[in-house]
Amino acid sequence: MMHISFSRYHKILLGSTVALLAVLSLSACNYFEARVSADQGYRSYLNKQFAEAITHYNHAMQMSPANSEIRRNLGYAHLGAAKEATLTAETDRHYRLAIENLSKVLAENPDDKELAGVMLDAWTQADRLDDAARFYQARAAASPQNVETLRLLGMIELRRGNYQAALDTYETRNKLRPNDMQLYASKAILCWEWLRSGGLSDPAQALRVANLGLDAALEVDRKDPKHPSALVYAGLLLRERATRQVNQNDAQKDLLAAQRYLEKLRSRKAPTKSTSVYQLKELGKEAYV
Repeated sequence: MMHISFSRYHKILLGSTVALLAVLSLSACNYFEARVSADQGYRSYLNKQFAEAITHYNHAMQMSPANSEIRRNLGYAHLGAAKEATLTAETDRHYRLAIENLSKVLAENPDDKELAGVMLDAWTQADRLDDAARFYQARAAASPQNVETLRLLGMIELRRGNYQAALDTYETRNKLRPNDMQLYASKAILCWEWLRSGGLSDPAQALRVANLGLDAALEVDRKDPKHPSALVYAGLLLRERATRQVNQNDAQKDLLAAQRYLEKLRSRKAPTKSTSVYQLKELGKEAYV
């Protein structure tokens, strides 16, 4: 009886070993074939032969469906094809497939800022910012402490023209990172763009937004006097606030203060490339009402 049991166990073990070796051999072959196809896809991509690259990457994905790097490259190939397509339907199809593949990669690598930026551009170019907002709103609900998710959601809301929603995400991020000066700078820029867009018809609300942005810009300048654009936006926000002032004396004070910030800025180092000529021209206008 013991011998029969052992023989049966031996046969089962031997059969399992053969099956395992077969699976391993097949996996090795699939892996090798996937790498060959992926390499061919990469060469095609470099030559801007995007349709050919997509064919190679799709075959590689069939051989190695869990390979996130191949999936990422497939998504990039679809982005390239979308930009080269001449028919709207083809453009939309490639953007859809690019977003589908890259979304899966991003789900596996949620802290990949480079990929998140590519995704945001893809959604923007595909005119699918509403989908992007839903994607990041769901992520924010699942991980409310994730600052990177909030940053991207704020950018999306800004591109959608939803300034209040964007500001809300900035305020939430501010609570999580109260000493992040880049966040303060972003808030100042957001408030200026909101005012400049003409979307604030209520003077009281416009003054509130101008004050929020101005406080943020001055906080950046106080903590980091070498910041390249804090005083620029402080001056621009003062100019926007001046146009909303009911009292002409208050408006004149704002314009004169903006002029002083320009002079203070000029006394420092030359503006960096992050400060546009348009912004300096706006800040440098004569102070008058």
